Amino acid sequence: MQKLDTDQRTGLSFWRRYVDFMHRFDWLMVAISIICIVSCLLYVRKIQIRSDFKEMLPDQYQSVVELKKIEERVKSTSTLAVIVGGENWASMRNFIDDFVFRAKAEMPVDIAEIEYNARDVHQFFDQNKYLYVDLEDLQEIHVRLKRQIDYEKIKESPFYISFEDEPPTFDISDLEEKYRAETVNYQHYEDGYFTNKDISIAAILVKPREGATDVVFAEYLIARLTEIVNELNPESYNTSIKIGFGGRYRKIIEQYRALVSDILKTI
Repeated sequence: MQKLDTDQRTGLSFWRRYVDFMHRFDWLMVAISIICIVSCLLYVRKIQIRSDFKEMLPDQYQSVVELKKIEERVKSTSTLAVIVGGENWASMRNFIDDFVFRAKAEMPVDIAEIEYNARDVHQFFDQNKYLYVDLEDLQEIHVRLKRQIDYEKIKESPFYISFEDEPPTFDISDLEEKYRAETVNYQHYEDGYFTNKDISIAAILVKPREGATDVVFAEYLIARLTEIVNELNPESYNTSIKIGFGGRYRKIIEQYRALVSDILKTI
């Protein structure tokens, strides 16, 4: 019991001397604190924040090595969707044309391609549509055509006598209907632009040169395109026009912010 009291008095004496020291040399403690804070700030400034999700894997990983090779040779396969909504299609179309022209002219280094109109693509496939017919269907067309040619040759013979109620005719309407059913979903776009059925929403697909794993680039890309939108002033085209962003680049920013928020909550 006596030993316990001695220990308590010793502990109290230590803390009393500590408080007296802090009170006597308070200016020194403040100076030391300031020096520590400044030192920490100077060190923190040297820390690099790498927002690219590829940094989560070692550089020597085969998947990372191959991804870097691909990025050097081809453009990104991810897209940033610029969504244009409104009630007047003519005004929306004018804004889309001006936006695409400005984005291509001002961001050639960052943007590889912008898709917003399917007219050229549709024209290309329409001119070359027979190159995309299945082999079995081509063989069937060949059989029908040969049968029709043979019939026409025989019919020219003076000894030809027809015993059929209806002569054969070359008809491939069933095959045409088959491919028409496969392509009809792509024919409802207004003026070839990527619109929904009621023409209240249109999409512009921006394909950057850099992949969608770098948050800093994604934020820069959206910020720069937002500047172009603001400079064009969509409301000057029509007060109903609204602009939004979607796609992989927008999603990666939201995921990054959610990750940072979760980390901060655990601290």
